[in-house]
Amino acid sequence: MLLRFLLVASVLATMTPARADDQLYLGSLKPEFFVVSNGDKSTVVTMGVAQEIEKQSLDVLGPNAPWIIPEPSWSTADEIAARCAHDPNALGGIVIIYYHGYATHFFLLWQSETTTLDVSASVISCNRTADNHVAPTLVGMIGPLPNAQHTPWVVKRTQISIPLLTIAGYASTITKNNNAAVLATILAATSSRDIPGYSDPDRLRAIAQHLGVDVVDGLQAVCATTNDVPAGVSIAPRTKLCGSLGLR
Repeated sequence: MLLRFLLVASVLATMTPARADDQLYLGSLKPEFFVVSNGDKSTVVTMGVAQEIEKQSLDVLGPNAPWIIPEPSWSTADEIAARCAHDPNALGGIVIIYYHGYATHFFLLWQSETTTLDVSASVISCNRTADNHVAPTLVGMIGPLPNAQHTPWVVKRTQISIPLLTIAGYASTITKNNNAAVLATILAATSSRDIPGYSDPDRLRAIAQHLGVDVVDGLQAVCATTNDVPAGVSIAPRTKLCGSLGLR
């Protein structure tokens, strides 16, 4: 019995366990570049950036442009690296990291709401060789934007609105029939309303589009830079990725 147990144990020890990455990965009919926004639960930022990169790529490459794919469910470069390893059409991707802030400001006659993103981005190339060997590589960073004189990369969108309570109060001062009961009713009805009102989705969409334009500018600057790495380090992975996106 002991001999049988030892024999089974030795056989099990020589068996290769199933790997976690032995799973099916979705393929593609053409090259792909992935957009990942760390923490983007609303998907708006990811989609807005992908749309702007796609516009630029299509303008330059036409039907040969890669698919620019937003992946809001991904959060780090690891997902891009895994796709590089399993999909021969994967080019790489960009990971956008941002802090999302929100503020409301009240003034004497109006109020405003502001959404702010403080942004940084990493550009990753699959760095694929002719024999399909991949070595995912960080090929660029976008922090301060080109010509920003090293100031932080911040995107803001503000909406201004006038509370109806302000209008009602003003009207009460110029009317000759200052009926207290009527005035109280007007003020109660208008206390939570304003013109034209706020829209968080509209602000986020506008910010995402603005951010996408910034990302394209930043990518073009990365692609145009050749002297930001130590001597002897090849920028070929960057150059190849930029050419595939129509950005060089």
